[in-house]
Amino acid sequence: MAESANAQQSKSLRHKSRRQGRERATYRLAEELGGLETLSASYHQQNFGRHSHEGFTLGIIDSGAQRFFRSGGDHVAPKHSIILVNADEVHNGRSATENGWSYRALYPTPEQFAELALCSKQQVPWFAEPVVQDPLLAHLIAITHEALNYSSNRLQRESLLYETLSLLMLRHGRLKPAATVQAGPLLNRARQFLEDSCSSNISLQELANLVQLPPFVLLRQFRAQFGSIPFRMEGNSLSENEKTGRQVRAMEGISG
Repeated sequence: MAESANAQQSKSLRHKSRRQGRERATYRLAEELGGLETLSASYHQQNFGRHSHEGFTLGIIDSGAQRFFRSGGDHVAPKHSIILVNADEVHNGRSATENGWSYRALYPTPEQFAELALCSKQQVPWFAEPVVQDPLLAHLIAITHEALNYSSNRLQRESLLYETLSLLMLRHGRLKPAATVQAGPLLNRARQFLEDSCSSNISLQELANLVQLPPFVLLRQFRAQFGSIPFRMEGNSLSENEKTGRQVRAMEGISG
């Protein structure tokens, strides 16, 4: 059966690729996460003029180096570093090497940070440093980017996103984290639900509603109590997720 015009338009909005010579960019939208945009790009001679975004820019450099303006000056982000640009902040971008640069980026919205901040009685954060070196955060950005682009597991996608944003806030935001909420019995209930419903593609918000905890609190406390974010408790497809969990915990021991 032929797809409707609306369905075809929806698909085009979820995945857009642009190629021009050696310049390549692929954009995707995570519609269930408020239209969160991701980008995978490889540029050689691209030179972006000064502009701003309504959301934040959270990117990792995979190869080469990027030079960009932010906060009144120019900065260089080398391979494996993280680029941070605040919402509505003027910036630009071009290569810092002869061979260009490639990177992956997430564009979380102020509303998504505000949701986390509301749960922990904070405000939308401000990131003072344009370029940071943080191997654990870079690893989380990479696996979150991968999940948002290729996984259909709603709980995995949402959990990884909020794990990444909360770690970013805690490590590089100006505001201090709120006091830990103790919720042991409710966390046990969430874990039991996931063990009993391994085939249910539940979202983080739905799981939080089930146990009557804010999503941020559920995510952080679940991880503190069980050593894993919620999606790693699911079903029979845990082998790769558990491997990722071990990698994250090992990196925490190095960079913590």
